Amino acid sequence: MEFCINYLILSIRWLIKLHYMSLKKIISPFYQFTTYPTHRLTVKEKCVVLLKGLLISIAGFTLAFWIINFILIFCGAFGFPIRNVLHSKNFTDNIHAHILAGLFLMSVLGPILEESIFRLWLSFKRIHIFISLFIVFYILIGICIPSEKQTFLHGLAKVSYFTGYSYKLPLSILLSSSVFLLSQKSLDRIKEKFGHYFIVLSIIVFATLHISNMSFEWFLLPVAFLCCLPQFVLGLTVTYYRINLGFFYGLIFHALWNFSLTFINDFLLAAL
Repeated sequence: MEFCINYLILSIRWLIKLHYMSLKKIISPFYQFTTYPTHRLTVKEKCVVLLKGLLISIAGFTLAFWIINFILIFCGAFGFPIRNVLHSKNFTDNIHAHILAGLFLMSVLGPILEESIFRLWLSFKRIHIFISLFIVFYILIGICIPSEKQTFLHGLAKVSYFTGYSYKLPLSILLSSSVFLLSQKSLDRIKEKFGHYFIVLSIIVFATLHISNMSFEWFLLPVAFLCCLPQFVLGLTVTYYRINLGFFYGLIFHALWNFSLTFINDFLLAAL
């Protein structure tokens, strides 16, 4: 009996160890993608980073494409479709009517705003955090204190960014300036100790906020989050570039990603 108990305990320990090693093997690549480099990268290392990011984005997007298609077909078959508002007829017709404006919105303005909000501050430099906070506060103040919306880029977007700036600008500057109450040394210590967690959080928040692009029944919310997998892959790749190569590498990749999807979805597929 004692032998059996000891054997059972050893088996359980072995299974736990095996499970831990497997889990570590799965998580390890993700951890590497979300960790700050420990030294200044050489030209060769930068090329490796570019290639790794490209491969993970292609593999991740391909997997996300098949998962999302299965979800959309499955939900649609039961009469509860999940729709992307960016693929609606009204939006695509506006894109086709104003091609240059549409490409500017999707491939230039959108990436600049999103990268400034979600990735610029990951350097933990005070000026970068200030810029990111300024944009966030400016948008939040516009939401909390509604002002008249104006059509933008030939009606492709209706925003209130250009109204009420007389109070939005000073309030945003005042609130964002609070970051200068912290010393750069304090921010560097936070980056060293908690930087990885902030990186992961930025990727998750970036992806989940894109759920606002979808229309669905409320009880499908957990399933709808899975439809944000492409944005998760994009966020992971762009963040990998940002922390290893710099802000503009991530921005350019984001812009090219959006341009490719906009061009394929709204022009090539529409022409077929």
